[in-house]
Amino acid sequence: MKSYFQVLLFCSLSIAALGQSPIIFCDTIGPSGSAVNEGNTWQMDEEGGDLMMLLKENLIEKQIVNFNIFRLERGIYRLFDTQQATTQNNVTSITYKFKLHGDYRVDAVLNNALKGRGFLTLLPASTTNDSSYTLSADTIITDRTPKNYYKASSAYTTDGVLENGGREKKEFRLATCGGEIYVYIDNYKKLKTTTVTLELWKKEGSEYKQPIQTESYAIEPDWEITYFKIKVESKGDYKVSLFNTGNQLINNAYFSLK
Repeated sequence: MKSYFQVLLFCSLSIAALGQSPIIFCDTIGPSGSAVNEGNTWQMDEEGGDLMMLLKENLIEKQIVNFNIFRLERGIYRLFDTQQATTQNNVTSITYKFKLHGDYRVDAVLNNALKGRGFLTLLPASTTNDSSYTLSADTIITDRTPKNYYKASSAYTTDGVLENGGREKKEFRLATCGGEIYVYIDNYKKLKTTTVTLELWKKEGSEYKQPIQTESYAIEPDWEITYFKIKVESKGDYKVSLFNTGNQLINNAYFSLK
């Protein structure tokens, strides 16, 4: 078992009815090619750790298989990463370092054909560095947020809603977008706040001296990702700062309006 992971629940996921072989998640592979310490639900600390994915399908030697890793976000599995594995000694496997908690689906694809699928849940460690404060699935964070809770988050700007074809951008043209900018915040796990406060800063010289616009938005604490539409009237370089209910910074996004 890898030092970063502790198996919590053993289960065998059967998807034979779908005509695919399962993908097994385990610590390592034994001499016979079988999984050692397998499971679909694991506990992971904040630094993440390695987990082996094994495709239970006999393939021809030297076949190159894509392991497409999807992460569940707001009810939809979205492509998170893709890694390649080569079949050797009748074993097709790959070791992958997971860094984020959450629910995952992994598809094994060979020549555009789905060969296997597996589902994985990575749970956070049960306690934070502060032994008097436990972060659970039902906790709403206010002013007692662990300092590193949002360290894996990302904030970025787009020219529209991503689900409707919006694209991530850092440079916009006022004549094209009319000053309408979409700001996304993705924590890759529950945001655990009931409001997000957005501060818009315009660069003056070499500094962002003070916010020129502030808005607070109500959200659901179990959302992992959300977005806000803002209106910017003049050209320039901007910073968007996003804060939780306890006024703790979640992340910043930067963009330019030409």
